[in-house]
Amino acid sequence: MTLRLALAAVIVAACGLCGAALARAEERRWRMLQDTVSGLKRLRVQIVHLREPLARALKQSGAQLLAATAEHLDGAPCAAEAWRQTWSVAGSRGGAGDCLSAQDVQALERLFDRLGESGCADQDAAIRACAAELEEAAENARQRAMATNRLYTSLGLLLGLALAVLVV
Repeated sequence: MTLRLALAAVIVAACGLCGAALARAEERRWRMLQDTVSGLKRLRVQIVHLREPLARALKQSGAQLLAATAEHLDGAPCAAEAWRQTWSVAGSRGGAGDCLSAQDVQALERLFDRLGESGCADQDAAIRACAAELEEAAENARQRAMATNRLYTSLGLLLGLALAVLVV
């Protein structure tokens, strides 16, 4: 009987942890979007006001995905191609950006299609538009993360309790 109770406790704890892990996936998207939006704001200052070259501005943005794109910029013919190379790595399973949605990625693709290819005012408009879109996505992700955190953790614990009842 003691062994069954111990097994039941392990099942409840494991299911609760699985639920918490699922909830953290939503939080990870929110944090990645926040990082990218902050980086876009710094990128705008670097390009529009300081008139830094694109590679240096991307590196100094502080955002993980933007800095990774700067690494690919040397071997790429344009910023859009450097982004595609970055996304092929970052967007794969286990990559830095695998938590982003298709809409998030499309916003960044639209940005990189215009970066380094147009005038300062056009790049400013592209950065502002991308930042606004990603800020809205970040707020939605934050709200969803808060809701799913409680939901998934509770569901995990309840599933664990149901399985424990079956075992005992």
